[in-house]
This record gives sequence, structure tokens and C-alpha cells, in this order.
Amino acid sequence: MAAKRSTAKDMSVLQPGADRTTVVRELGYPVLSVTLDTGGLRDTYHIDRDAHTAAAKWAAVIWHFVADVLTLTLWELVGTPLEASAKDRLVPYTVFYGTDGKLIRVQIGS
Repeated sequence: MAAKRSTAKDMSVLQPGADRTTVVRELGYPVLSVTLDTGGLRDTYHIDRDAHTAAAKWAAVIWHFVADVLTLTLWELVGTPLEASAKDRLVPYTVFYGTDGKLIRVQIGS
């Protein structure tokens, strides 16, 4: 389960004036993209607010593996519920772009 957790994103790309291509390169494709009446775009992302770095994520994977081996898989009784409780906590980010594809503003939350 630890290997399937989200990896932290560089949220510093969400600055006014940033190109949409730069944002998509870092955050991935949005879950929803809508063309506005003004000609601009509104992209919605669901981002894990508690995501860890790739190194921290893989350290957890290695820890679970080693604990499984050393306890002859008894660690699963503790580790599985622990990982299940640490699931992704997704927060909606709505990003608004002008007709030129430049970021105008970001709305966090519902």
C-alpha cells in the first residue's frame, strides 16, 4: 500500500502568470477541464495534501518489507491497518487561466 501513495508535487508552479503547460507538467492532467465563457480555462486537480517525497515513500516500502520478513509476516496484522489509515487525503485545487494560457488565480478547497 505504501508504494501506491501519492508523491509530493511542487506546488510553487501555482503562481500567477505561470504557463498552463508548466502546471500540467508538474501536477499532471487535471481531473476536470472546462472552457469558460471568457475563453479562459478552469482546471480542477485533486492533490494529496499529505503526500511524501519519493524517498520517504520508498523508505516506508522497505520498512514494511523488512518488518514482514523479520516477523514472518506477522507485521501485516499491524502494518496493513496502519497503511489503510494513511490513505491519500485529496484536496481540490481549481486553477483559472486567461485566454493566453497564463494562470490567473488558484482556489483551494471546495
